[in-house]
Amino acid sequence: MLKLMRLMTACACSCLFAILAARLLTFDHRQITLATWLTDAEGQPCATPCVLGVEPGVTSFDQALRMVKLHPLTRSMSMYYADRVEVLFLSDDIRLGLIRDTDGLVYSIHLEPQRRDFFTAKPGEPTLRLRLGDLINEIGLPNAFQLREGRYGPVDVSTYFEHNLVVINHRGGTTLSPFDPFIYIFMYRADAGNIFRPNAYLPTWRGFIHQSRYREQVVNVIRDDGASERPD
Repeated sequence: MLKLMRLMTACACSCLFAILAARLLTFDHRQITLATWLTDAEGQPCATPCVLGVEPGVTSFDQALRMVKLHPLTRSMSMYYADRVEVLFLSDDIRLGLIRDTDGLVYSIHLEPQRRDFFTAKPGEPTLRLRLGDLINEIGLPNAFQLREGRYGPVDVSTYFEHNLVVINHRGGTTLSPFDPFIYIFMYRADAGNIFRPNAYLPTWRGFIHQSRYREQVVNVIRDDGASERPD
């Protein structure tokens, strides 16, 4: 009887150890924050703006492909599309894309959830934990904050010029919430001549307020700009 109890105890300990080891060796994307994606393959924060260690405008396209295959967060992903300009990787949870510039460097890197329920989860439900509140808590206030209509409904677009970073969140209601989850993360090369340049018409962050307050901000800027151009 004593031997049987010892054997059962040993089996239970072995099972527990196997479960703990599996959890340590397996990444759960639902528990990964935005800061986790802004690290290199060694898990260290990037000295300059990067995603997975890839710096758009600095990292070569071929090197970026190797980095994606080596990074713990993405090495299990499968390449499902590739041409001379773009390569896309896919997992059950995440879709990751790289775009090549004409000089052989990475023009941009982007990632988005593969399943729509990742950004329709209610507060407290499992999600990628890449939410508007997490974004501001980890990186700070965005330089520009826009309200738009996206493919899946109303979205918020946070732009960080110093990080060459654009993050799009799904807006769950008429009032902004720190629980609004992300849809898309896009990092581009610093010298890209595109719409992500600062300009006076981009509304700034004003807090978790009703969306109408942001629309009023844009209207007021346009009205004031028009008034300044009218002759006395």
